[in-house]
This record gives sequence, C-alpha cells and structure tokens, in this order.
Amino acid sequence: MTSEERLEKNEELYREVNERIANLAGSRPDDSLEFVCECARTDCLEVIRLTLAEYEHIRAKPGRFVLVPQHLDDRVDVQVEHMNGYVIVFKDVD
Repeated sequence: MTSEERLEKNEELYREVNERIANLAGSRPDDSLEFVCECARTDCLEVIRLTLAEYEHIRAKPGRFVLVPQHLDDRVDVQVEHMNGYVIVFKDVD
C-alpha cells in the first residue's frame, strides 16, 4: 500500500465515524455534536463541534471534508469555506 493510499484510508475511516455520529444524532438536528477532523493525519484526535445541519451542508457535495484549520494541507486540500473553528475542503475522491 502506498503512502497516498494509507492517507486516503485514514480519511475514509474518519468519514465513516462521522457518518455514524450523524446517523445516531438524527433526532437532534440543532444540537451541537462532536465530529472528528477528517484530515489525512494518522494520529489526529481533533474534535470539531457542528450541528447536524452544518455537517449535512458539508456532505451535500461529494468530495467535501471538514478539518480543523491547522490540518489543512495545500498539497492535497482545496479550501472551499472557512468557518468559525473549522474549514471545509474539497478532495478529489475517485
């Protein structure tokens, strides 16, 4: 497995965790929830507080991920929006 494949696998894992959080929170759309940063770092433990509506806004377009601003990597991330406490990035996910 190449290093790029490992990074993509890590992003997919974080995305899967966040999808489960969103599914469990379906009855509380306005509550602030703790989602995990969807960066490629294998040691990332950062939490991002979002409402379910905010997370759904991010996921509305394929290839968008939520990161803490410090984990933005200009080599692989294209910043789409900068919000209070997090950034939304686009990653080309084939």
